[in-house]
Amino acid sequence: MSVLRVGFSNVQEVLKGALDFVVKLLVANGSMVSFCLRRLVFCLIPPNPLLEAPIPGETWQPPAQQAAVQDHIIKALADILLLVPTAPKTMLSELSQRMPFKIVNRAAPCMYFRAVYQLSQMPAGDCLRDGLQAAMVDCLLNIDVEIKWQDIADQQAGKLSCAVPAYAQSLLCTQPACCL
Repeated sequence: MSVLRVGFSNVQEVLKGALDFVVKLLVANGSMVSFCLRRLVFCLIPPNPLLEAPIPGETWQPPAQQAAVQDHIIKALADILLLVPTAPKTMLSELSQRMPFKIVNRAAPCMYFRAVYQLSQMPAGDCLRDGLQAAMVDCLLNIDVEIKWQDIADQQAGKLSCAVPAYAQSLLCTQPACCL
């Protein structure tokens, strides 16, 4: 029980211990898979007040502490995929259903897509790759992007470099490596 041996002054160690406990719980008790995966997927995005919105035109990077927490959760999800035979189907369903379709805070989809992309590129996430990428594309297509006909006409006339508003450009990543 690594959770009980950790001093509570180091938050990262407590997090690692708690996630290690969850992984071992799922290996030992398969009836908890759905509940635990739902909670872990929910925790991929920090609460809204802690998220910093991306600045249009700049490369977005999550705050270091939030990225570290998310990386620990992603590692736990990868461990679960390797150790629990029933996890891939449930995890794909949870990850696909929890895609942030509404843009309340632009950092939330960025954080979520960062996590999903990172998980799908791991060797453990190979079984989820096609389904997750299809879900991400579907989600991006459903994000409400406001494009005016005049913007399209202006672009064709050479007046604009892009008809997609700046806030939508921050969500669309042309270089997947910039999100990691």
